[in-house]
Order: sequence, then C-alpha cells, then structure tokens
Amino acid sequence: MSSNDLATYHMQEAINLIERLLPLDKWNFRQSIRFFADRTHPIVIYNSEKCRIKALYEASSRYADHKITVHYGRLEVADNADSLRWKFRENYHLYWHSVSFPLQFLDGLSPRQAIVEKEPRLIKEFEQSELAKEIKYEPEKILIMHAKIWDTYGQQIFDIFDVRNTSLWEQYSAFVREFWEALSRP
Repeated sequence: MSSNDLATYHMQEAINLIERLLPLDKWNFRQSIRFFADRTHPIVIYNSEKCRIKALYEASSRYADHKITVHYGRLEVADNADSLRWKFRENYHLYWHSVSFPLQFLDGLSPRQAIVEKEPRLIKEFEQSELAKEIKYEPEKILIMHAKIWDTYGQQIFDIFDVRNTSLWEQYSAFVREFWEALSRP
C-alpha cells in the first residue's frame, strides 16, 4: 500500500470512528473540512451553529499506537490554527482548546483549583469507570469520553464558544488567562 493510499485509508478510518461514536447529529455538527497534517495525519473539522470541533487522528503505521485528539473552537477559528494555548495577546480566541478548560470552567473551579485538580472531574470519573477500562483502542475511548461529556454538559459545553454569547466567552477567557498567569507565578 502506497503512503497516499495509507493516508486515505486512515482518513476514512478516522471519519468512520468519529461519526460512529460522537452524537454529531444530536448536536447538529456537520463535517466542514478534512485534510492532512504533515501529509499523513488526518484532521477532520465539524461545525455546528455554535462552535467547531477538530479531530486529529494519528496512525503513523499499523504497528504504532493510534491516537485521536479532539479540540474545540469558535466558528471564526481558522482550519489550520494549531495553537492550544492562550498567547498573552489580544487574539487568543483564534486558537483551538482542549476540553479540560471548558469543563473546569463549567464545574465552577477557580483557576488555582483547576491547577491543583489537573484533570476535570468527569474525565477522572470516566477514566476510572469500568467502561473505559474495557475499551482497549485508545481513539475509541477518547471519542466515547467526549460523547459522555456532551451528554453530561449538553449545550453548555458548546455555548462557551458561541460568538453570539460574548459575556460567557469573556468569563471563560478570563478564567483561562488567570489560569496561565497563576501557573506562571511561583
């Protein structure tokens, strides 16, 4: 199998996993774009009316461990934006976010509490669950965890990124900014 054929195979494998395990229709997500990072790692982006999700699937070879990461962003985020951290500049909202900050924010943690806790409560609970322990394929486990997050938090998780909800975005942005500032202080 050529490298192009393998990349195409992995792209379809990623799409099949995502669309089988995430409740995309329930939350009105539609595939927006798909492309490759470094010509080999499939990236698939889905948009809803409130936000975007970006899934990066890593399957370098059939012998390597396969991984998937899911990030969240506002509708205005560029497809190829790759930073996950706030840059201490005014346009921080142009970047993708892991699910940890939104969950800690929705759980009402202070930035200092979020630093101490490290992982959000729901992620810890999921990782310790029998279901998670039974799933051996890591990408499947990650996608099922995100589906659980969506079912638990509902629209709240997506509302954070809604460009029409500037008040919530400003509160969330302040949380993230204070987290990084507290982390950089001794």
